[in-house]
Amino acid sequence: MNRSGLLATAALMAVSALTPAHAAGYKYFIYKENDGTVWFSDRQLPKKRYRLLATATLGWGRPPAHVHCGNVEHRAQTLSKTIQRYARQHGLDPALVKAIIHVESCFDKRAVSPVGAQGLMQLMPGTAHELGVSDHEVFDPEKNIEAGVRYFRRMLDDFKDLDKALAAYNAGPGAVKKYNGIPPFKETQQYVRRVRTQYQRYRSRGSQG
Repeated sequence: MNRSGLLATAALMAVSALTPAHAAGYKYFIYKENDGTVWFSDRQLPKKRYRLLATATLGWGRPPAHVHCGNVEHRAQTLSKTIQRYARQHGLDPALVKAIIHVESCFDKRAVSPVGAQGLMQLMPGTAHELGVSDHEVFDPEKNIEAGVRYFRRMLDDFKDLDKALAAYNAGPGAVKKYNGIPPFKETQQYVRRVRTQYQRYRSRGSQG
């Protein structure tokens, strides 16, 4: 088996380890970039730059990034003005945006999930590119937050319900449409509850921390 085949097999095994055998919900495309980097994406990427290695389906929504949440309050405070600016620009409560970032990345701008979601708001490469965020910009707090807020605003406009919008942000809008609500994926259901909990906490503090 060639190197690309080995990479695809390893990627598939990594996703399969996270996926219940009976579940089918969140489709990923596994690509190899021209420079050799392997990417997971929730949508198809340009063929000129990325070569498709394989596809996989994650059954219960996007897994969280592996991050250390120590000193999270300080990190949240340093990003507060940026969050407030973009939240208000897109008509969202800054406390809600903080809650999403808290659950997604613990305000770690370098966070990367097991399936390749990146940065503060854990943008998948395909979503980031669609939103105009390049690979070298995705870890920039300003770019990542603005794009993530803009994407979540789109989910909220599409589903007109906070819980459905949160589920779509985690598991993809297709899964929410398929189940006409929060998908029966443990990870997604926990995600919605966790964001709701953090949202209440930040609201009670006036979103100052």
